[in-house]
Amino acid sequence: MFEWIDLGACSGPLFERIEGRAARFLDEPDSLRAAVGLLDRLHGDRELAEALPARDARSSVLERYVECMESDLRECGDRYPVSLATLAWMHREVAEVRARIEAEAAFDLAEPVPIHGDPWEENVLVEASGRWSALDWDDLGLGDPALDLAILLGPLVRAGRDPIPWLGPRPDGFRTRFALCVRAGLLEEVVDWLADWVEAERVPGRVEEVRARTWRAHRAALDRYEALFDP
Repeated sequence: MFEWIDLGACSGPLFERIEGRAARFLDEPDSLRAAVGLLDRLHGDRELAEALPARDARSSVLERYVECMESDLRECGDRYPVSLATLAWMHREVAEVRARIEAEAAFDLAEPVPIHGDPWEENVLVEASGRWSALDWDDLGLGDPALDLAILLGPLVRAGRDPIPWLGPRPDGFRTRFALCVRAGLLEEVVDWLADWVEAERVPGRVEEVRARTWRAHRAALDRYEALFDP
């Protein structure tokens, strides 16, 4: 980071420009393995943990997934291009996921640790040399390490591959929380693509193109979620 830029209406940090591309974890297991290692080191950083504002593991998952879905459904759900039955189903599923997270005792025992908050492929920049960097640390805070790893291993889940071998030994309750984070993340995709469909009206001249793409992504996410959780 070089400095902080303030333009009045917006502001943010200025970083070095790095030439590279987003990671492709399905094809680059070494990069995925290294990213898991980075997150494990971050999660074990006790000095950083003491410097971050207090937040428990359950809250980090609810904020990242459930509250975002609830907000999308509340603010623009009535504009989604789906039937009333499908809209009602989404409301029920979000409520069900919230209830499961709130009731799961494994969250009571989880120690909050420093988490990245959004370590998906697009936030891992791979250079031509093979060197890579983790980007977008805006969501850094205390939370559930299972949340980070569920996001990181999401490409495996979406491809129908088992992410569990990548976790290695974990404390009791971790895999239960991980499974709930995976479910919440897959449901978020179902809802979020529809929110993007609505927001496509902000892209003059490309509304139909963007809406066609987001609709296809929504349908794929819905099929994936129903196959796993709504037989």
